[in-house]
Amino acid sequence: MASRGEINKKEIQPILYDKWDVIPFISSVNNVGTFAKVKTSECFEEGIYPVVDQSERQISGYINDEELLYKGELPIVIFGDHTRNIKYVDYPFAAGADGTKILHPKSHLNSKFFYYYLKALQIPNLGYSRHYSILKQLDVPLPALDEQKQIAEKLDKLFAQIESIKKSTERIPELLKNFRQQILTYAVTGKLTDSNLNGWEKTFIGNIGKVKGGKRLPKGEELVEHNTGFPYIRARDLKEGTVLTKNLMYLLPETQEKIKNYIVNTDDVYITIVGAKIGDAGIIPSTMNNANLTENAAKITDLSEKVIPQYLALWLQASICQMEIQQSIKSAAQGKLALSRINKLSVYIPPLEQQQEIVSKINFLFNELKTLEMRYNYLCEILDKLPQAILNKAFKGKLL
Repeated sequence: MASRGEINKKEIQPILYDKWDVIPFISSVNNVGTFAKVKTSECFEEGIYPVVDQSERQISGYINDEELLYKGELPIVIFGDHTRNIKYVDYPFAAGADGTKILHPKSHLNSKFFYYYLKALQIPNLGYSRHYSILKQLDVPLPALDEQKQIAEKLDKLFAQIESIKKSTERIPELLKNFRQQILTYAVTGKLTDSNLNGWEKTFIGNIGKVKGGKRLPKGEELVEHNTGFPYIRARDLKEGTVLTKNLMYLLPETQEKIKNYIVNTDDVYITIVGAKIGDAGIIPSTMNNANLTENAAKITDLSEKVIPQYLALWLQASICQMEIQQSIKSAAQGKLALSRINKLSVYIPPLEQQQEIVSKINFLFNELKTLEMRYNYLCEILDKLPQAILNKAFKGKLL
């Protein structure tokens, strides 16, 4: 369908109320003539007059020269010829350069109704080609002006409510993240088990396990996508306290033979040592037993019998340890968490029974948080789909 010739209107236009008249798109807009266009390089971050172009942002920059303002009637609708972005503009503005189409609806069309109709269209993506040629082949519904106005006002109200809900919920991920960290802090300071560190031993990572680094690929060797039986764990795979397998890569048998001594085992504790996520920690699951580990992470293995790996991973994730890690990184020459510094990280170790209790309570609370995250993500999906559903209903004549 996405060709530059004939189009299938049914795939692009919403189903229209059959009692409304329709007119060709080319009969719905006035000729706005020529107008000044402002290049992105000519815009300022601050200024007197906004510049509106075909980009995603409503305002792409500012100018100070009044002579560059659009001189035609307002309001108008901007259509991105390359991007398909649609914007409603009812204030003085300067038009952006390449691809900015200014659409001024004729007097028999309410400008906001016209804008919402364009938002309802499912215009196919032709890349950086021109999309205005598709618009020119479409129809525009033409209910009575009063009805157009009522529909536009109702849509304004509904869309404002959606934005209000989005704004009121946008901090939820941050709140959940902070709550997660607070739970960890309570856990590793004895408050979650009401022990207040009584009977806890303070020591260093190097005293309770062996810290070993991973291994980079030998020069000239590459990873492959198909499963060879020799998974290679990269830093990007180490997330959420475990190893994510969705985009896992593999070693060829001959490559694995060269670095076979740099593997991880079930219940080893991992910690990332370079990159944006330095200090991420977790547990190697049984499915990754004998996998090779990237040089961008380390493992803590051969743990003492007085500590369980799940507790140690939680300790490393907690802010009390993360602050110490960040201090170690700041004092390092290349912003890397050296193995020797991991050995010197402090750790408080409660009795084994309390460790088990802490891990059990944390798992329960984290599962509850995960449920809340899933519900939030589901809400976001609904809110993202809702505008199109409302628009479809509006142009079926079922909104009022």
